[in-house]
Amino acid sequence: MKVRDNQRSRVYRSEHLAWSVYDQETMIPLTLNNCQKLTDRLVPNICVMDGRGRRKAWAGYVGCRRVIKLPKWARTKFTVCHEASHWITGIGLGHNNNFAATLLDLIRRIVGPLEAEILKQSYKECRVRFRRHK
Repeated sequence: MKVRDNQRSRVYRSEHLAWSVYDQETMIPLTLNNCQKLTDRLVPNICVMDGRGRRKAWAGYVGCRRVIKLPKWARTKFTVCHEASHWITGIGLGHNNNFAATLLDLIRRIVGPLEAEILKQSYKECRVRFRRHK
C-alpha cells in the first residue's frame, strides 16, 4: 500500500520560498562527480546518475541499485540534500515530519546554519510539520 504524501506540496513550496532569496550565482550547479562525492558523505552506496530528460530530481531503485537521478538544473547542494533525505528516512515514505527534520539537519550541516534557519522559517510559513516522530 502506498503512503499518502500529505506534505509534498508544502515542502516544495517552502523550499521554493527559502531558496528564492538566492540569485543564480549562489545556487552554483555542481558537477555530477561532485554530487556523487557529496552524496557519499551523506548516505553510502547511492549511485548518482545523470537525470537529463527528467523534469525533476528523483531518488529510488533502478533494478536493485539505489539511485539518485539529477537533471542539470538540480545539481545543487540543496537538491542533493533533499534527495539524500529520502534515502535516510525511507524511500516511499514521502515528505513526512521525519523527512522535513532530516532535510533541515542536512542543510544545516552541508550548506550552513543561516540557510537552515531560512528553511525553518519557510517551513513555519508554509505549515510544514518537521518535528521527528518518536
